Amino acid sequence: MLKNPEQFLNASWTLITLQDQQFLLRLFKCNNAYLGVCVPTDSMIQKLKNYSFSNTAVTIAPTGTFTDKNSMLDFFLLRHFQITADSSTGDFSVFLSADIPLQNYITIVLCWITTFFSLCLLSLIPIANTYLQRNILNPILIFIEHMDSIRDNDFSSELTENMGSMEMDHMAASFNTMIHRIQTMKIELYEKELQRTQLDLQCLQLQLSPHFFINTLNTIYFLSINEENLQLQSLTLEFMEYFRAVFKSSSSLIPLRKELEQCSHYISIQQVQKAQKPQVHFNIPDSLTGCMIPPLTILTFLENSIKYAHEQLKLLKLNVSAILQQEDASYYLILTIRDNGVGFPDSLLQDIENYTPPFSIGNEHIGLKNLLSRFYYFYDGNAFIHLCNPKTGGACAEVKIPIEL
Repeated sequence: MLKNPEQFLNASWTLITLQDQQFLLRLFKCNNAYLGVCVPTDSMIQKLKNYSFSNTAVTIAPTGTFTDKNSMLDFFLLRHFQITADSSTGDFSVFLSADIPLQNYITIVLCWITTFFSLCLLSLIPIANTYLQRNILNPILIFIEHMDSIRDNDFSSELTENMGSMEMDHMAASFNTMIHRIQTMKIELYEKELQRTQLDLQCLQLQLSPHFFINTLNTIYFLSINEENLQLQSLTLEFMEYFRAVFKSSSSLIPLRKELEQCSHYISIQQVQKAQKPQVHFNIPDSLTGCMIPPLTILTFLENSIKYAHEQLKLLKLNVSAILQQEDASYYLILTIRDNGVGFPDSLLQDIENYTPPFSIGNEHIGLKNLLSRFYYFYDGNAFIHLCNPKTGGACAEVKIPIEL
């Protein structure tokens, strides 16, 4: 370097070996003098050794001499690591190689194992969430939806028996079985109620009015004594036709024309018996006489008016009308029966307003209460009877019956 100092001026540090010892050598020029700096590497390494590393080797070498030889296994297990640091001027590098002590190595391995299983558990969270969503939460929501339908009295929908898990499939099968049993019980109950109301109708037909039956026989007797043969014959025929229809009618529905014929027989008999003959006007189109209605629908109200209003009036007038009404896609027959009597008792109107089956029949208005019960069970709440006392006086009954055209 002294032979050719200009070549090495301001050059980088040079690593040389003299007598088996390494030195870092560099040449500087100060005015006309040359200054050489020689630093033993042992003194530099000694300062690193003061940090008390165990199983550590430190080496100084020209830059680029060392390469990172850490394996992937060494990286994960941290049982051995290497560090290479270049000098600020990039002239040389310091290489440090160390082994992890056994006790620290075990701790690190346990940490890695814990971390690995923690990550595995975390990765299972979305899988578990998807499983719970599909096999538990969604089936439960479907169950809730069907239970809401049942609460709304809708038993038509069933659960699919492939709900995603064996337990849910079993619950779905049990649920469907329960629905079928409820439907069967509901049908059986409905049929029993129909049978009961049919028996009520038959009982009502047999006990229509003992007074009416006896009074009619008395009238026939007196007509025979007075030798009013024509009137006797007419009354007897009306009486026979009336009771023929009463004992013959056992069906749930009859044509409106049959009901009107029965009413005519009844009114004819009453007009013979009563001094003040009740007047009845029928305003019913012929096109509606084929509509099917429950027996005694109109006659019940006529009997009620004659029984409770006639004695308090000089002349009882009744009006029976019928119209056809359409609501959306359904058709209803609207029957209106009016009289000029004293009106319905307030207690009866209150009972009907709060009506819930089974109706307490009692001793009064048996036919009317029986009719209400039959309407409720036969039409399942789709037919209505509304009673009121108009401000103009008298009583008014409006009957709304669903029909099929």
